Amino acid sequence: MQKQKVLIVGLGYVGLTLAAVLLKKTLYKVYGLDSDKKKILSLKRGKSYILEPNIEKIIKKAIKIKRFNFATSFNEKFDIIIICVGTPIDKNKKIIENYLVRACRQVRVYIRKNSLIILRSTVKIGSTKNIVKKIFDKNNLKYYLCYCPERTVEGNAINELETLPQIIAAENKLALYQAKIFFRSYNKHQVYLDKFEKGELIKLIDNCYRDTFFAISNQIALMAYELKFDSGEIINKANYRFTRTNLAKAGPVGGPCLYKDPYILYQSFKIKKPDIFLQGRKVNEKYIINRIYSVIQIIKKINKKNIKISIVGITFKNDPPTNDIRYSSAIDLIKFLKKYNSKISISIYDKNISSLDIEDIGCKKITKFRDAFKNKDIIIFHSLDNNDQKKKLLKYYLLNKKIKIFSFWDFPNVKKIINYNKSNN
Repeated sequence: MQKQKVLIVGLGYVGLTLAAVLLKKTLYKVYGLDSDKKKILSLKRGKSYILEPNIEKIIKKAIKIKRFNFATSFNEKFDIIIICVGTPIDKNKKIIENYLVRACRQVRVYIRKNSLIILRSTVKIGSTKNIVKKIFDKNNLKYYLCYCPERTVEGNAINELETLPQIIAAENKLALYQAKIFFRSYNKHQVYLDKFEKGELIKLIDNCYRDTFFAISNQIALMAYELKFDSGEIINKANYRFTRTNLAKAGPVGGPCLYKDPYILYQSFKIKKPDIFLQGRKVNEKYIINRIYSVIQIIKKINKKNIKISIVGITFKNDPPTNDIRYSSAIDLIKFLKKYNSKISISIYDKNISSLDIEDIGCKKITKFRDAFKNKDIIIFHSLDNNDQKKKLLKYYLLNKKIKIFSFWDFPNVKKIINYNKSNN
């Protein structure tokens, strides 16, 4: 089995991290297929376009010994094909399945007799059977199909791929056996299911639960704001030495999974809809709107035409760090500010992104944290979990005491941020 050829379809966060683990822990010869020529070019240079510990080192080593090949198309057959393409939602929050359909049609010609097909994408319940199986059945060739979703956190994916239980949903014993051997090559922890739909449901539940968990704290924050209370104080004191209450910080919840999966789960049911997850998602979106509205109120109080704003942190999260800005509330904020006032000048400080990452959103990149305070009217902390930033905040604030400071998290005003720094230094 270790000498077999594995094709990974889609070299995004899911596909590339899986490739890295296979290259690191197994002897499989790994092939990567992606329609994005920029990704292929980046990999040929030995560069990773995603932020994961040690991933570039793994990729460079594999390329050097010719164990990792990648292209926009191939002309050969594969023993194992793993589909990792994205399933985004459109502006009406409807799942876009075209990428999955297109990928299956493209790689259908790559299977040989008894190939193992693994769907790893997040999909609407029933997609493995109604989309993937129907397309591959047209080959009239015996193959084995499993649904095995990815459940890692960005920034720690390689480690979690080796340790988190792997879900294997298969309706054929031989398919289950082959998938079992494949995943045990790098992870001994597995969960077995006899229906594709069971695996699809569990994957969606995982992300919807987490989204709803954060929504509880954001709902508390919205209530606290209306009562003019400090939301951080309410949450911290509710948690204090009371283990049955375990609230998260209130803050922005986004990213390519939590933002869309409640909508995908909701669309998977025709009659009895899972309303609780959808309501949680809407609370998280309402929280973002509330924070953006608060920024606009600050802008209105500044009697100035050309307002200069710095935003610290624009990725959808930073713990663990990532360079992913997909479905980030910081991007929503930037778009809204530009629409609200085209004369607003926006600069960004985020050490995990490059200038190329933000070239399409019309913002200037700041390379030093202290420069976010210089000659600015407002500084907005989209993320304030970095301890180094917290320690430096008071020091740099003294450079420009007139600057208005606002945070999307539990630090809504200057006084609270300064007091935080004093008590933690």
